[in-house]
Amino acid sequence: MIKDKKKIFLFLLIVINLIFYAKALTLGFVWDDIPQIINNETVKNFKLIDIFTKDGESGIVGRESKTPYYRPVFLLSLAIDFLFFNDTPSLFHLTNIIFHVLLTIVLFLTLQYFFKDDLYAFIGTLIVSIYPARSEAVVYVSARLHILGGLFSLLTFYFLKKQEEENNKKFYYLSVFTYLLAVFSIEMTIFLPVFIIFEQGFYNLRKTLKLLIPHILIIVVYILIRWMVLNRFIWLDVPFPTRFFTGLSTFIKYLEISLFPFNLKVFYENFSYFKKSFDLNVLAGLVVLLSLFYGLWVSARKNRNVFLGLLWFFLTFFFVSNIPYIMYPSLISERYLYIPLIGLSFLIPEFVKLFVEKIEKKQIFIFSFIIIFSIPGFYTIYKRMLPYEDNHLFWLKAVESAPTNTYALDQLAQVYLGKEDYLSALMVYDKITQISPGDYDNYTKIGNFYLRFNDYITAEIYYNKALELSEYDEAYWGLARVNLIKNNTEKAKEYLNRAIKISPHKKKYRDMLQGLN
Repeated sequence: MIKDKKKIFLFLLIVINLIFYAKALTLGFVWDDIPQIINNETVKNFKLIDIFTKDGESGIVGRESKTPYYRPVFLLSLAIDFLFFNDTPSLFHLTNIIFHVLLTIVLFLTLQYFFKDDLYAFIGTLIVSIYPARSEAVVYVSARLHILGGLFSLLTFYFLKKQEEENNKKFYYLSVFTYLLAVFSIEMTIFLPVFIIFEQGFYNLRKTLKLLIPHILIIVVYILIRWMVLNRFIWLDVPFPTRFFTGLSTFIKYLEISLFPFNLKVFYENFSYFKKSFDLNVLAGLVVLLSLFYGLWVSARKNRNVFLGLLWFFLTFFFVSNIPYIMYPSLISERYLYIPLIGLSFLIPEFVKLFVEKIEKKQIFIFSFIIIFSIPGFYTIYKRMLPYEDNHLFWLKAVESAPTNTYALDQLAQVYLGKEDYLSALMVYDKITQISPGDYDNYTKIGNFYLRFNDYITAEIYYNKALELSEYDEAYWGLARVNLIKNNTEKAKEYLNRAIKISPHKKKYRDMLQGLN
């Protein structure tokens, strides 16, 4: 009977999640899906060596990022999809759904170790699996790394619990392997050994550390490889005080999304970076954060499951809080909450217990609670998926959600250029200028716009406007092309050398200069 009950719960989890995310099979490629998949030679040609030895953007045609990343298992998953499915978006979305369902199954099996009643493990798993604030990671192909990181982290934790229960070395070796996959999927999974140490208790510290030696070595190896591939571990261009105060200010917004996940957006307006501790947003974030840390301290003594849920959230949220590094291009994105909100699966059942302790027919109450949450949850997730039908619609909705976010506006302009709707593109560029008159990159792009139509006089004016604001390599690159049109080769070389001095990593500058020599 118990096994049948477990199978029923697993069946329900699979079916409900498939129903909730079935619409995703009709969606297309948007945003980074296009460069990551369609324009990525590493993915399209299954260059396995490049996947593990080069940064994640090295194979993307026409894009030379200033902030490359190293997430080879994520890229490998895209390459395998492309190998079998070519560029069929529905099948890439299917893979995302499958990984999400697998994570849901593993989460249920893991929660069984912490709740005596499988019903509570089921409710914690179900609510978290259909939690609207986590939906972006499922419906956006390029956010798959969050699902992979969450899945392999949970598998690692689950296998360690199985090894503890059955004393079978097989599960221990599996935990090492899955943790390797987790860390090489997304860097935030390095939190897991800390979580396991707290879960095991400090009275077992020596035994736990000995158990985790291979897992910690994986982190060390990952950091070394990442350093060799990228030349540095993370980007810390923004000073720590600014990152710290910015992180506190965005914490309030993240908490709002986490607790009230029914007013979700494709894109969020960027906050200004905060540099002063006495700003009200910063102080509010600090007060709430300290209050929750107090809850963590209290729950450590009174309720283990609440403690583990809060601990999971805080350890993982740290990596997306804007404190370690500023999240670009948006300080706030729902997909960043996919892994942290797994912590709710420990908290929600304990919350439900408070209401059903004295109720005789607790199962009726619990299923009523699930239905009450599921109806608006389904509607919110369905609505949240709609902008992902195509790239044009996505950026229209992004600008609608965040009308003053210049990154979203710029991406919409790029879409218009791709559709040869030049008037609309120019109108968007003008809007960016009104919002951010100091945006030198935007002036450069307006210059590129006019150069496209051989209006090099106007193009030159905008490139020089950009350079009045900042020594910008792309503006110099534009002026070099203008001077080539004017047959002024020496001047073009001068501008190319200036561009190379600012950004020596950009191949297009060196190639053009070599062609002129």
